[in-house]
Amino acid sequence: MPGEIVKELLISLEKRIAGISDVKVSDARVGLGCTAIELNTGHVGVCHTLLNELACCQRIERAGEVSGSSALQVSRLANSWKLGEATIGIATINALSQMIFEEPPSAYSIINDADFIGQIEIKGNDRVALVGYIKPFVPIIKSKTKNFSIIE
Repeated sequence: MPGEIVKELLISLEKRIAGISDVKVSDARVGLGCTAIELNTGHVGVCHTLLNELACCQRIERAGEVSGSSALQVSRLANSWKLGEATIGIATINALSQMIFEEPPSAYSIINDADFIGQIEIKGNDRVALVGYIKPFVPIIKSKTKNFSIIE
């Protein structure tokens, strides 16, 4: 179902970040390579700006309204069908996520010197879909299962 990942992320952020309703976007920058969001807490999140999908210099209807807005509200833009807005929403989710990483790990762990693909158990009959062509992962996944798709 579209938007389920974003929905789950937002639920998790709301549960884990005390006072999330007080967190505001202090600065928003949409650039040619990436989009960055800074929160009033000093946390920053980025997201790749989808240049191939966006018309160059696309107008973002909420320009000028993002700074000063509730970070939780702006993060909901991640579900927008307008890619410029969705990029801003994902960057905001990434900024909010940084607040969780500062807490002592209890519900997660950080593994250093490892890539995530090595942490996933893939069996021969598993069906695996990779969102986006991430070249280094393709041969690893193909070596583990023949039921492999890339979604672009």
